[in-house]
Amino acid sequence: MSPRDRARQTTFAVTAIVLLGLLGWGLLALNDGDRDEALAGLRAAEQRAAASEAALAQERTAAGDLAAINGRLAQAQRDLAAAEARTRQLAEDATATDARLVTARQSLAQVQRDLAAAEARARQLAEDSTATEARLATARQSLAEAEQANAALRQESERLTAARNDLQRGIAEAERRLEELRRAAAEPPPPRTN
Repeated sequence: MSPRDRARQTTFAVTAIVLLGLLGWGLLALNDGDRDEALAGLRAAEQRAAASEAALAQERTAAGDLAAINGRLAQAQRDLAAAEARTRQLAEDATATDARLVTARQSLAQVQRDLAAAEARARQLAEDSTATEARLATARQSLAEAEQANAALRQESERLTAARNDLQRGIAEAERRLEELRRAAAEPPPPRTN
C-alpha cells in the first residue's frame, strides 16, 4: 500500500470518527441525563481524533521520509551502478596492464639475452684481441730478430764486397804483373857482351 493510500484512509477514518462523535454528542444532548456522559464521549472522541491526526501527521512524515529514503536509495543505486562500471573499467585496465606487463617482461628477457650475448661476444673479442696482441708481439719480436739478422747480413755482405773488391784488385794487379812478365819474356834477351 502506498503512502498516499494510507494518508487517504487515515483522513477518512479521522473524519468518520469526528462525525460519529458529533452525531453521538448530538444524540446525547437530547437526553439531559446523559449530558455528562455525552461530554465525556465527546472528549474521548476528540482525543481519538487528535490521536488520529497525530498518527496521520506521523504517517505523512513517514511518507516524506520514505520519499527521501527512496530518493537516497535511487541515488545509492546510481552510485552503485557507477561504481560497478568503474570497477569493470578498472578490471579491463588491469587486464590490459597485465598484458603490457607480460610484453614488457618478455622484452626485458630478450634484452637481457641480447646483453648476455653481447657481453659474451665482448669477452670473446677481448680474448681474441689478447691473442692477436700476443701474436703481434711475437711477430714484432720475429721482425726485430729478422732486422738484426738482416743488419748482420748487410754487414757480412759489405765485408764480403770489400773482400771481393780487394780480391779483384789483387787479381787485376796479378794480371797486370803477369802481362808484364809475358811481355818481358817475349822480348829477346839483350845481347851478351864478352
